[in-house]
Order: sequence, then C-alpha cells, then structure tokens
Amino acid sequence: MKHRWLPAIVDSFEYETNGKRIGTLTLFGWMDEKIHHDFLDQAKMIIVGAAGEYNLHSWWQEHYQKPVRPVDVTGISHPPPGCEPLRFRLHITKLLVGFSLGRTVSVRANNWPNVKLHPEEPVIGMED
Repeated sequence: MKHRWLPAIVDSFEYETNGKRIGTLTLFGWMDEKIHHDFLDQAKMIIVGAAGEYNLHSWWQEHYQKPVRPVDVTGISHPPPGCEPLRFRLHITKLLVGFSLGRTVSVRANNWPNVKLHPEEPVIGMED
C-alpha cells in the first residue's frame, strides 16, 4: 500500500477567496491497520495526492502528483460503505482534473516511497 498509495474518495470542497480550496477526503476502509496508523502518524505536514479512477488505478502518479497540506482529521460516526471512519480536510492549491467531487484519488504520506509503477498498473489513456 505504501508503494501504490491509499485510495480515497473526494467528499466535498470549500472555496476560499484567494482561489485556493479545502478538499475533504475519506479513505477507503480495507487497509492494513499498521499502514493506517503509519499514514496518520507520518501525514501531519504534507500529503501527496494523485488523481485516480474507480478501479483504483492512478494516472501515472509519479508525474501527476501534487502536495497538499492537511488542515484536520475528524472522526465520522457513519462512514460511507467501505470507508474508514476518518475524514481528512486538505488545503489544495493546484487542482488536478481528477480531483473532483465523488472521484477516487490516491494519497500517501510525504516520506513514503515514490516508486514508478509497472507499465500495466497506471492508467495511460482513455481506453484503459
């Protein structure tokens, strides 16, 4: 999971007057608990995000990644099916096309490995 990043769903956006936005993400809930805790511990300052698809593949994540700064983490009592009971609010300064409401994105802690995926893993074109 550290190499392929953690999938999340974009729940909402709050728009600020300076053109920046705060995005709210919910992590999918099937990750290993050790990875989950490591992500929470390491992702205090910077999280890196990349646009993804519904099949959890990313669009060439080592090139289409953007750093985002966490605002806060809140617990939710009734998470969506298959999701963690945690919500992340993140400052997003450069919005990628795939970072839109209801879409799947991939996130990692800044100190996690940034490896190039095998050629068959990322989404390359619309036919994928």
